[in-house]
Amino acid sequence: MAAVLQHWQTHTNDYQCAWFKGCIFQQIWRERCHSLALGIGKRTSYRCQHITYLTRMLLDCLLSHRFDEALECLVGLCGVCRRIPELFWRTGSEVLKNCPGSYMHMIQLLKNMFVICVPFKTELLLDFTMYLVKHNNDITEAQELLTSKLSQKPFVSSPILQAYAGLFAYLEWKKCKHQFDKRYLEADDDSDLDFTGGERTDGDLKRQMDFHGKKALVFFVNLVEHCGVWDIFITRQVEMLQYYNMTEEAKRILVRYKEKNPENLNSHRYLYYFLKSECASKEELCSVLEDLLNVDPTSELSEEYVKLAEHKKDQLKGIIDILGALFVKLDHAACRYCVTTWKELAAVLTQFCAAHDTRELKIFWDERVDWWPQFHFRLSLVPNKDHVSKLEWQLTRHKAEAAKWLLGQGNPFTQAVRNQEPQYSEIESSLSLSGTGSSRITKTVNGEGCSPRKRKRNDDSSYKYKRRILCG
Repeated sequence: MAAVLQHWQTHTNDYQCAWFKGCIFQQIWRERCHSLALGIGKRTSYRCQHITYLTRMLLDCLLSHRFDEALECLVGLCGVCRRIPELFWRTGSEVLKNCPGSYMHMIQLLKNMFVICVPFKTELLLDFTMYLVKHNNDITEAQELLTSKLSQKPFVSSPILQAYAGLFAYLEWKKCKHQFDKRYLEADDDSDLDFTGGERTDGDLKRQMDFHGKKALVFFVNLVEHCGVWDIFITRQVEMLQYYNMTEEAKRILVRYKEKNPENLNSHRYLYYFLKSECASKEELCSVLEDLLNVDPTSELSEEYVKLAEHKKDQLKGIIDILGALFVKLDHAACRYCVTTWKELAAVLTQFCAAHDTRELKIFWDERVDWWPQFHFRLSLVPNKDHVSKLEWQLTRHKAEAAKWLLGQGNPFTQAVRNQEPQYSEIESSLSLSGTGSSRITKTVNGEGCSPRKRKRNDDSSYKYKRRILCG
């Protein structure tokens, strides 16, 4: 605590604010009254009160980006550095990062904290590595530091350090690859290029690129076997494997990553996009998307799942799977106004009810019959056609089409939509199929809904009735 008093006496003219003098006054008072306790019935030492006061002030300075004052708070907390090393290191490094001309102070802080924060040496090293990248706008010094530390005993088995070392090597590989591709394109455009010297330079660049690529793959080799989210590293590893035509190894890594992280949505997406780029079978793609939708039913890839499930060998099972995915997606409030999803649901319901018994829908509808009508098909959700955009009215029409199959032809929601669009009901009646066996489809009494033979009988009886009246 003597450092606090010395710092205050040295900079007494610089710090005239009341809060800083209050901190110093309380700290000196603590030295004089070390054995006293504050409060009646509370055995809380004054030291704890002082730490609480400074930490709250430190938090306020960090949130408002007053880093100079935050640094002063840290000076007052130096005495408890060993008790809260992680807090002191993280806040101290953040403050120094935002103070100009603090490079040497940052290095000295991390060296000192290395001795105190023994359990956090890996995190300290990573923080310092990222600071070097930001300070130098280059990864060379950070890469050399990280590579040298990986040969030491405390860090040799750290997967996170190996992952970042591989990421740095990947960046070098990517830089060489960009230069190599650029020269290749320039060589195609320039017919007067000196190919003798160009080939030698390109060969050296290619060898350098392969060196960094192999180095990165060595660092990434067993990363997928460790528990954790390694998204930014796995994608780079797969990119390099694909470049070197090691597609089977890339697929194995992505499959293993999905198995190790089934709740990580990206693990499913990465595998799906990889298989899609490799022109995998529709059954394999559909299987991956089914696993994704089990975790995230509202995924943007549900539309692609619908297209793939339509081509299943068992067509009925494919339609039922599509209905299940669409129903679950529309259960979520975030998807209530998704035009594409309602359009697909209306189309699939029309296809299903026209070819199969509607009792099959009970599998999905029974668990929603008590809340979907109020959630999706309230009359208050029917807008005025003249007051909404074309897209909003399309959404309402698709919902009305779905409600026709789920709630029946005469449900209030569908009728409210038809009343605003008379031609809609005419189109629907002309497109409706007779004899589907659906309890939702009602045949009309006029001639359009009757069979040709019955229409002929009706016409004959009408003709005889008119003739009897006219002839008397």
